[in-house]
Amino acid sequence: MTNGNIDISNPFILQAIRYHKFGALIEVTNGVLNLDKRQEKKRQVKRGTELLKKAVGDSAEIAGGLALIKTDVPQIKELDFFIQIAGYNSQILDEVADRLLATDFLNDKDKETVQRLIQLAENRRHLTLRALLNPTAETYRRLPVSMRATYNDDVCRVKGAVLEVYVARLMRQVMNYDAVFALGTTIRDPEVVPKRTAYTDIIIASPKSEFKHALERLVDAYASRRSQEIQVTLHDDFR
Repeated sequence: MTNGNIDISNPFILQAIRYHKFGALIEVTNGVLNLDKRQEKKRQVKRGTELLKKAVGDSAEIAGGLALIKTDVPQIKELDFFIQIAGYNSQILDEVADRLLATDFLNDKDKETVQRLIQLAENRRHLTLRALLNPTAETYRRLPVSMRATYNDDVCRVKGAVLEVYVARLMRQVMNYDAVFALGTTIRDPEVVPKRTAYTDIIIASPKSEFKHALERLVDAYASRRSQEIQVTLHDDFR
């Protein structure tokens, strides 16, 4: 076993991190108001970055942060970076949905859910894909009766994937072409009992300077779009 005795489902991302001498792990959520859940999100980021650091050793620097799609949630501190996204860009969200249908990122059942959401957004007035992923009581009333019983569970299953691909799409827009992305990577340390495992959302390999400049470009790209405004906070040690 190589890679610091760490098992990883995508060994290629480790090669890319070593090549660029830097890797960033991004966990994604659409809002964490509950204190316990906020702490769990921080633990997820730290667990993933610690396992990545063990895997690459001294060959590269690893940073960890959170991307949050919601406007009224306080910062989650003690991370290397914090990306706060006010809301979805509808065009990008549509692209993400189409991509999820064209890849193996989702199983067939969840692809069917995404397809039904797309069709609803196309065929019913006042039902956008954004609204369907963040349903209000009014949105729920507009749903077909046949979808209501399992709707919340169905949306919960696919929403995580939508968020991950959406944030990755935003980052790809502002990063140099040679940056390498890995989504849904599992990292495991079999040397500890019980086995320590991290199920990561996004890992990016690039030069550190390119990643930091990309975060700046991300803020600039959406500065004039109040409903989609993006703010980035860097920890003092990561500036």
